[in-house]
Amino acid sequence: MNQTKPRTKRREYPSAQLSGSYYDSSNAQPVPNPNVSNSQEPQYETNTEGNMLQPAMVSLMRPDVNSLHSSISQIKQPAYVHTLVPSTDDKIGEADYMFSSMTVIPRLRSTFEKLHAPLSITLRPFNPMHEETVHHIHGAELFRCRWCGAFITSFVEFNADRTTFLCSACALENKIPNAANLSGISCVQPNPNLQYTLAEYTGIRNGRALYSRAMRPPTFVFIIDVTLQATQVSVLHVLKDAISSSINDLKESFRLVSVAFILVADNVSLLVPTTKDTLEQIVLPDLDDFFLPYPVEHFLLDLNTQSKAIASFLNNLPSFGTTSSSLCLGNALEACKELLSNGGGKTLCFLSSLPNLGSSALAVRDSVATLNSVEESNILLPKTDYYKNIALDFADQYISSDLFVFGASYHDVKTLEALPQLTGGKLHCYFDWNAATDNCTDALHKDLRFSLTSLNALGCLITVTPPKNIKLHCVHGNVYRRAINKCSIPYVSCDQTVVFEFEFEGSLNPKQFATFQIQLLYTSPYTGQKTLRLFTYAAAINEDMLSLYSGMDSFPLFHNYLETSFAETQSKALTDIRTMLSHRLCDFFNAYKKNTQLRHPFSSIVVPNAIQRFPLLIHALLRNTALRYATNIPSDFRSCLWFHLSTATLKRLRFLIYPLCVSLIEFSKNDFTTPHPVPLLFECMRSDNAYLLFDGISLYLIVRKDVTPDVLVSVLQKDVIPEVFGGKVNFSLKSIKFVQQIDDFVHKVIDEAMCTSLPNVIVVRESNTSSLWNWIRQSLLESSFKLFPGYSNFLQLLDTQKVNFRNSHSS
Repeated sequence: MNQTKPRTKRREYPSAQLSGSYYDSSNAQPVPNPNVSNSQEPQYETNTEGNMLQPAMVSLMRPDVNSLHSSISQIKQPAYVHTLVPSTDDKIGEADYMFSSMTVIPRLRSTFEKLHAPLSITLRPFNPMHEETVHHIHGAELFRCRWCGAFITSFVEFNADRTTFLCSACALENKIPNAANLSGISCVQPNPNLQYTLAEYTGIRNGRALYSRAMRPPTFVFIIDVTLQATQVSVLHVLKDAISSSINDLKESFRLVSVAFILVADNVSLLVPTTKDTLEQIVLPDLDDFFLPYPVEHFLLDLNTQSKAIASFLNNLPSFGTTSSSLCLGNALEACKELLSNGGGKTLCFLSSLPNLGSSALAVRDSVATLNSVEESNILLPKTDYYKNIALDFADQYISSDLFVFGASYHDVKTLEALPQLTGGKLHCYFDWNAATDNCTDALHKDLRFSLTSLNALGCLITVTPPKNIKLHCVHGNVYRRAINKCSIPYVSCDQTVVFEFEFEGSLNPKQFATFQIQLLYTSPYTGQKTLRLFTYAAAINEDMLSLYSGMDSFPLFHNYLETSFAETQSKALTDIRTMLSHRLCDFFNAYKKNTQLRHPFSSIVVPNAIQRFPLLIHALLRNTALRYATNIPSDFRSCLWFHLSTATLKRLRFLIYPLCVSLIEFSKNDFTTPHPVPLLFECMRSDNAYLLFDGISLYLIVRKDVTPDVLVSVLQKDVIPEVFGGKVNFSLKSIKFVQQIDDFVHKVIDEAMCTSLPNVIVVRESNTSSLWNWIRQSLLESSFKLFPGYSNFLQLLDTQKVNFRNSHSS
């Protein structure tokens, strides 16, 4: 006989004015609310069932800026997992490999639907800064569930006589293989092959059960635009040195590596060796009836045996420039597909002009008159499916593609970005390209070196095994989805990020936790050895609503919203995406208020600390240059920014979404250790101070109107101070000459943001007539500026759901 479940007592929460802190604009630091005593702060006990601490409720109005630029919480195993397997790691590695939007999940599908929140896992397969934390196991014998294919891990459950076990993913019964040493599981010293939540296996004895495509050693094809535009902007001269130095790094990084060169203008030319020291240019005769005149191996040049011929060609690269203004990029891509179809590889396309010849031809669609008009919606959508289709062919053959775009002329980046997006590649745009400046040439050198030498895996096949009654709904990132639970990345770099979004199909099994397993099967580019990297994560199960919300993480949650929005840019206008984001945010917090029986408006709501930053991040995205309402942002620039946002790691995303701002006066204090981030609120920036603002791309030195030279003496070398006050806008980071203390801090931040090249330093002096100063005012995300609402106004508008952002006049 079913017993009636006792009615849950309603929680009483204090109003927002009795909790949290506010910002004193005089010193731009958070100070305690003088109206609050310590006894008034709400206290909660430990929820032992879900291993979650229900934190003190905090105000949604003012998140702590320090938390935005602190380490993102790592997902941890529930405490009771240690009672089953004492030696199991309590978190996924020691660094940022895996993050989850919900570290506590409900058992019932109906409860999950009430949350109005996505269940997603953000995976960074490789992190070179912390690879020493990965457990490497050689010569192991691994076994899989016969039903779902998940590998046996330390989370399996045995029957009474220990002859069978239940798979931790599908919960179906399996016989214990005779060769499997599972006797150690649930004992003091478990099987060493099974006790780790993040492990890498090589030399697997029963490796025949692991299927992966045979990959050739690292192979790179350079597609170089040699049109008149490339000659005029001196791209070929810079590429000559950049490719030469990068190829030398390639030889040091990999034992076996091959390259090929394709020159493209109004025809397609390939380079073939005639002797050991020379290469000959062969022009493909017919663009409509494409074929290779020689076997594929004839065009692939070995770096070790043909290095002299390659060096001779690169030295003469500028002489290959033509006077043609036509570019048949599609035919060059078809040639790449033929070259790399057997064994995969990577293409690097260097474009200085718009493809305008052949079946891949594009036309200029952008103009000042169309910005922020009805026609802009069409400009920000792909013009043709040609590049998407050939990218799908590339991905199917394990071919990756990186795209380098030079110059401020229109390139239709939105259409071309399908190449790197679907093949796991990168997009590099140099809109302010000037071959005479060191900043541009250094950036190209470092970006190209990173594209070639940051390779961690070849032909990576990713298999996701969620718990029973949870299915993989969609995959976000630069990946190619091959099947329901499989996707692939041809060439995996160290900053690759993938987001897996799940949905409930039914209720979970009555256990204390649910396990997710992600398998990465790839070929090592260094040894050619087949390798398996295995991630296993156990999420706590709990039906308590406050525990579920407390177990969420703002950054992975926001990352899911961002990736979903980027996917929508392929078919929807930016105005619709702005509306969708604001409505989804309203739905999320309306569901939170309903589930926790709150009646406060958004502007005074109190929430668990875990989701306090979430609305601020959404607000920052709506104010970001990639999405915000503006009449002066070129479509190529928007598309490039969107791409960088959607492919950034979570650490880099922090700077791209909410820039880091610090006070220069902080650096002059004797007791200075680490500067406190300043909120992006105009009232918090003193008029007699100067600030450093880093947005992940550029470093801004903001000089307020009342700043005197004495303020800058302690942070800048004296010989550059007159230039700063004289109005010079751009510096290179090498020439700005910060004092050592600031220089160390800046380089530390740049490393955290994973910038492949040093950013420019842009000096911004306060002036009401300066367009650059207005640009900075727009970057102060928490302040209202012209048509853009501040954060407090944004929360108030959420109550009435009037945050449309279609034209921003409602704001």
